[in-house]
Amino acid sequence: MIQQKEPDYVPMELDRDSHNFFALDGYEYIMNNKIPLMIKSLDPSAEVVNIFETKEARQILDTLRRYYKAGFINKDAALREPGGLKRGAKVFWKSSGGGPLSETTWSKDRGYKVVANPVTPSVVTTESVRGGIMAVNANTKHPAESIKFLNLLNTDPEIRNLFNYGIEGVHYTLDAKGQVVPISSKDKDGADASSRYAGVQYTQGNWFILNTMGGGYPDPLDKWEQFRQYNAGVVKSAVLGFTPDLSKMTAQTDNIEMVWQKYYPSLMTGSVDVGAILPKFNHELKQAGIEDVRKEVQRQLDAWRAVSR
Repeated sequence: MIQQKEPDYVPMELDRDSHNFFALDGYEYIMNNKIPLMIKSLDPSAEVVNIFETKEARQILDTLRRYYKAGFINKDAALREPGGLKRGAKVFWKSSGGGPLSETTWSKDRGYKVVANPVTPSVVTTESVRGGIMAVNANTKHPAESIKFLNLLNTDPEIRNLFNYGIEGVHYTLDAKGQVVPISSKDKDGADASSRYAGVQYTQGNWFILNTMGGGYPDPLDKWEQFRQYNAGVVKSAVLGFTPDLSKMTAQTDNIEMVWQKYYPSLMTGSVDVGAILPKFNHELKQAGIEDVRKEVQRQLDAWRAVSR
């Protein structure tokens, strides 16, 4: 319907590093998507698999191919750089990872109302937790000061808000409810252009001491309480906390990533014939050593499970 009645819109926007569609079948990556070894998140006895050898992956790839041939997916998907939608981009559907109130943030960023619909359970995985880790470089000359700073960033609201929003009165103001309203200026084309310091919220530490956002599409005043409730209800992956040590297999993992870069973007966007390309992908993955890596990850996982139970 969108394709026919709204021809200016891309029905489905994908890029070369598109999101984990295999999560629809309950899979998570053991490391990251460039090493396509996955496991069923909620099965405590599941084995590690090359996802591209599974029937679930074949079904997903065939569906994406059908959508691409029907014109639903943007033709440049296999080449498009990953990232969020640009303001003014006419896109009907895009996949993304998010949590509670994500649509409020997306609506604010896009400048129009975005509606989000979760399609997988809220599962906390090792990969997702790893995205929130902050560390101090072992080679720093000031380790104690670095730790003191990280402590402030996670406990001092003034420091936390400074790094996320910039300087009050310069980059933002506070409204009557104490919510942040970015100070905007006009760009060279006369359009509104925010002058705020563009902190990336999820990379900087404790969220719960941040002021919420006001202005267009404001955050609810109880935003962080909603996040606490959400966090309390997530399901833990059966392999939460497991990270394999592949430091002795860097040659294999490097080769696997090179094969991944060759085939993954086109397969995962429906851009190529699955029946012709998928066997080549799996053949070259085996030549690169994916089966040796899979067996080593499985061995370490078995040992981890034996200790964890």
